[in-house]
Amino acid sequence: MRYSWGSAPYTHGFPMAKRVISTPMGHHFNLVIGKPQHMTNTVSGTLQLVVSGKSAFDISFSTRNATEGNWLAAEGLAAYIITLPIDGVPLLIDENIKEGNNLTFHIRTSETNDLASLWLCYLSPVKK
Repeated sequence: MRYSWGSAPYTHGFPMAKRVISTPMGHHFNLVIGKPQHMTNTVSGTLQLVVSGKSAFDISFSTRNATEGNWLAAEGLAAYIITLPIDGVPLLIDENIKEGNNLTFHIRTSETNDLASLWLCYLSPVKK
């Protein structure tokens, strides 16, 4: 089976944001902070994921200790994979979310970051 890479922005601008989505078909889900490549400040805060009305997890994050990736390069953004911290254990969110579940993201940061965005990135099967 072949897979394609899927990603979508789910919220723009912080310090406080809430967004509800329906889980897309896919797996290997990761949460990513995207910010313009020229933006040098660190984005840090807390993120709560609520799945179908039940809290799945709360994490503290910082782009300073998140794994960097090129996942959002096509969007002109630097990608910081907050579910893959460089100094800790990866957060495996696949076990918390299933296709069609309602996901609610609550994100809070210590400062306003109008150019930063939260992305859900994942692999999705390619239909032939």
